[in-house]
Amino acid sequence: MSSNNENITEQETNSQNQQENFATEIFRVFQRQARTTITGLLLIIAVLVAVNAVAFVWNDHKWRELFSSYDFISQDGEGLNSVNNGIQGDLNFGEGQEN
Repeated sequence: MSSNNENITEQETNSQNQQENFATEIFRVFQRQARTTITGLLLIIAVLVAVNAVAFVWNDHKWRELFSSYDFISQDGEGLNSVNNGIQGDLNFGEGQEN
């Protein structure tokens, strides 16, 4: 009987070791997959940040180009600005008001 009990105890121990090894293997596989997934996500985020930075720089360049090409204040041939010097055209300020 004692040898029978020893065999049962050994089988239970072997069964527990196999289950622990199986669980350990599952965790190892999960760890590899998680590492791959995290690396992939970080790579995608880095690419998106780079594309966003390039788009921002391009948009900023286009706006600066537009604003620098716009003539905010015109000058006549003598270098005088035509703002508030009485020659800017038909402006109606109302009765009794001067420009």
